[in-house]
Amino acid sequence: MNKPIRNNSFSARFSLLDYIATGCCIIDESEKVIFWNSILETYTGIEREHILGSKIDCLFPAFSNPLLKNRLKIAFEKGLPVTLSSQLHECLFVAKGKNCGNVKQNISMFPVFEQDDSVNYLAITVNDVSDLSRRIVEKKVEIDEAKSEITQRKKFGDDLAKMNRDLEERVKLRTLELEEAHHNLEILLEKERVIGLLKSEIISTISHEYRTPLTEILSSAEIIKVALSKGRDIKYDRFFDKIFSSVQSMTELLDKTLEVNPSDIHKIRVNRELLDFVDLANIFASEIKANSGRRLEIKNNSTTTKVCTDIHLLKNIMKNLLTNAQIYSPQEKPIIITFNMPDNSFIFSITDFGDGISAGELEKIFEPFYRSSKYIGLQRGIGLGLSISKRYVDALGGIIEVESKPGDGSTFIVKIPILNN
Repeated sequence: MNKPIRNNSFSARFSLLDYIATGCCIIDESEKVIFWNSILETYTGIEREHILGSKIDCLFPAFSNPLLKNRLKIAFEKGLPVTLSSQLHECLFVAKGKNCGNVKQNISMFPVFEQDDSVNYLAITVNDVSDLSRRIVEKKVEIDEAKSEITQRKKFGDDLAKMNRDLEERVKLRTLELEEAHHNLEILLEKERVIGLLKSEIISTISHEYRTPLTEILSSAEIIKVALSKGRDIKYDRFFDKIFSSVQSMTELLDKTLEVNPSDIHKIRVNRELLDFVDLANIFASEIKANSGRRLEIKNNSTTTKVCTDIHLLKNIMKNLLTNAQIYSPQEKPIIITFNMPDNSFIFSITDFGDGISAGELEKIFEPFYRSSKYIGLQRGIGLGLSISKRYVDALGGIIEVESKPGDGSTFIVKIPILNN
């Protein structure tokens, strides 16, 4: 179970790292530990209050190695990630109750960029791959032994024809098993590599998305502080609104990050009530018009617009889809909501006139953290809106589909069963 974050600025800033399934710490340029997540507490047996503020090589002497210190220096100066393979480097983090000589660790170091692109901190992640390395060695031994057995059995000669035929069948079967085992090992190693890259991307993306609201909060607070100290009369509400908006943005980002586990779908509570879909769509249209000036067209193809569903889940589904439509389509083009109620279900679609989505990306857009490569760095977001929308649609017993071609815009179609009560 993750321990609660202690009350210090660094722990608060990097608190999301306390919820990843990988040991992670953060050091500053003097190699002092400023963050130590709960996974490392359990793995090393060292509580974070006993290591925060200490130089990392005081408790882990392996960090005193001149070659490793040079790698750390390069990471800080050039802002480049560093990966230390378990096959080439010694154990850096002494695991609780384990002999360091028998421990294999994959270590990754990632620069933490500040607003001005300077690097003041370095995030270090550790993955214990001892069991995986041992299994690979065991499998290699097994393969070598099996090959030796096959070679010996083939030497018995042609005089034992029947036995030879049996042995040939065993050879074929054994070879297929070995090839399958080898293939599975390659898949396992590739998955480990992909998971490592995904973790790095999540850390980097969330860190980047937090910069803008944190800057807004800091600048607004500084203006208020100066005004109060000099007795100036300013419009405080404008700056308070910026702070509240930034906090809400950070809270939504954190909530989305914590809602991406598909196995938790059964935990979503559905509270159905009667509501008017077109009235709800008109509310969104008014808000979008007021906030951005965008035009939202509503097309109703049903004689009744009353539906019984969970208004909270429905609002979030529509909000995520409408937000994407605003981000990825031209300002001057309208966004269209179409509503229909055939037998036993109600269907609504949201259409934009943006660049559209390629066939290859259509298969991935509902995956957590997936974003089109052409928008990374150009549009804000961490790729969770569609994934969460799909979970909510699933919780309501419905389906969500998308129709899109590059250059023709996109239409997201949601179909939800009707309940009469």
